[in-house]
Amino acid sequence: GHWEHVSQVVDLGGRNGNPPALVSTDDDLLVCAYGIRDDRAPRIELAVSRDMGKTWGLAEFWNGPTTDLGYPQIFRRGDNKVSVVWYQDCGTQEQRAELVIADVDLRI
Repeated sequence: GHWEHVSQVVDLGGRNGNPPALVSTDDDLLVCAYGIRDDRAPRIELAVSRDMGKTWGLAEFWNGPTTDLGYPQIFRRGDNKVSVVWYQDCGTQEQRAELVIADVDLRI
């Protein structure tokens, strides 16, 4: 097979090491979820590409209480929404999986 670099979705900075998740839609959109482990604003972000990955735009984000978050999984739904689930350490000896349904219009 042949591999070709298309683009960089986002610059995660120096301390990020968790893998992103990617899903495509029936109308050729790409949706990518990834963690930002920034001390000032840890979060999970959702980016969308309308040109098969050449360019990306931030569609949504969810703030976390600590930088220990990531490993997102993303699932396309039949109603033009996506479900995103990820690991989150809450900083209180509590660890959990977060689930959100992103009401993002994937047709934009």
